[in-house]
Amino acid sequence: MKTKFSNSPPRCLWLSVISLASALAIISAPGQSIVQSWEGIASDSTSVPPDPHGAPGPAGVLATVNLRVSYFTKSGAVLWGPTNLTRFFVGNAGTGNQNSDPRVLFDQGSRRFFVIMQENHNSRFWLNVAVSRNSDPRTSGATDWITYRLDATEYTANNTAGGVNYGGDYPGMAVDGQALYVVYRMFAFVPAGNLSGCGCDVLNSAVLIMNKAQLLAGNGTLASLYTDSVTLQPVTPMGGNPGNVMYMVGNWNNSNLKLYAVSDPLGTRTLTTQLLPVTDVGGGPTVNAPQLGSATLLDPIVGKMQGNAALVGGDLWCAMTRGQPAGPAVAAYWRVRLNGWPQLPFLGPTLEEEGTVGANTDWNYCPSISANLAGDVAITWTRSSSTRAAAMMVAWRTEYGSTFGAPIVVKASQTPNVDGRWGDYFSVWPDPSDGSLWAVSEWTRADTGTWSTWWAQISMPPRDFFVRWNAPNPGTQDGSLAFPYVTVGAAHANITSGTLHIFGGHYDEQLFLNKAVTLEAYSGGEVRIGAP
Repeated sequence: MKTKFSNSPPRCLWLSVISLASALAIISAPGQSIVQSWEGIASDSTSVPPDPHGAPGPAGVLATVNLRVSYFTKSGAVLWGPTNLTRFFVGNAGTGNQNSDPRVLFDQGSRRFFVIMQENHNSRFWLNVAVSRNSDPRTSGATDWITYRLDATEYTANNTAGGVNYGGDYPGMAVDGQALYVVYRMFAFVPAGNLSGCGCDVLNSAVLIMNKAQLLAGNGTLASLYTDSVTLQPVTPMGGNPGNVMYMVGNWNNSNLKLYAVSDPLGTRTLTTQLLPVTDVGGGPTVNAPQLGSATLLDPIVGKMQGNAALVGGDLWCAMTRGQPAGPAVAAYWRVRLNGWPQLPFLGPTLEEEGTVGANTDWNYCPSISANLAGDVAITWTRSSSTRAAAMMVAWRTEYGSTFGAPIVVKASQTPNVDGRWGDYFSVWPDPSDGSLWAVSEWTRADTGTWSTWWAQISMPPRDFFVRWNAPNPGTQDGSLAFPYVTVGAAHANITSGTLHIFGGHYDEQLFLNKAVTLEAYSGGEVRIGAP
């Protein structure tokens, strides 16, 4: 069937295109759901908090905790690990090194995993970095990994505090087409050579920038930039670079986020900042969160931008714990439209959306948020109260959604947690193969009484398999067979007239029909116009 719109007023309609070959499968397929979930790395009784983090690649899921790494199939079978990170990172001696806080991401541009871990020892601060040699690292050794141990100490010569070196704690991590970025809050080393970790002697935040091409080639180095003494979260752009600039976001005060832009990060590194007013929902509880069946309280980790931060379609998504001093904690999120800032300074960033997830009768904390390349967004966090065990929660929304859906309990703790710490952070990351979103969090096992981790794969609406559009100018564009797919909406936005040929697959997209364009489905398919 061909449907042509010409010389008509602009209209906003939902377009459904179904290929005959796939119609039956799509009709019978479930909607958004948790496709699967499984237990990740469990406690070995040596590390608290667990700091569960990780990311899916095309063939498997790479997971870290304090202080181990493991690689799973997407159905949860262990391919290797858990491997101690002090053995995983070549040159890390391990004993007494204050190793902690690993993080993982998968870079869709290079198709590689990146793993980091901080190391503070004898007044020196080292950033341990591992880069997979391929997208499916089947071992934990040199066959599949390039590792670095880079000196990231902030020496006396770099600051005004005489005679003291500074090391990092609580990292943020991001990647774009140019570089890997790791951000730390910098603390003084005490005379014994250990990092103090005390808020009274924090100096600033360090932005560590590593040329991605060099890391992939085996000759990685880092450059440092220093800024405000707040916990910053660097932002990963989904789907390419937003120009020659990297972004970060931090919690400035109850009524403001602070945005940071580093222009030319591999060159002159010019820093621009902007305060963004937000609704004051409290700076976060000054007490810890209750849990069912125990007087032991759980740390909600307030004052820190947590988990991940993502940029998609010009919008920055971030999340953190807030709330009133006496509680309950709230899992707050923000959607910030950058409007081309700082390259286009006349408008500047604007707050597009803000909100919280979870029932206001519960404590909701330690959120992490991310998006896929299509613009679908998922968030995970912990919920607990005096009548509820600590549980892994998720909620999500599609590209066109205006709110998050109802929260879902993924995994509830089987017994009260008595580890003394919770978190400190969790992770959400998109699957590079199909656009589903994966979340990892923490729960407590009944048999051990201590932490374990849990993974969940969140289904998103099916995206198109193949799209081709023809127009006199700029010509012909072929779609992609791998995620991110060229969508009908993206193709429609680039055509001024002519025919948009739609091949295969199933589409649910909102189009603004305001031009003379023929939509044509192939392979016995059909175009349906109407409400979703």
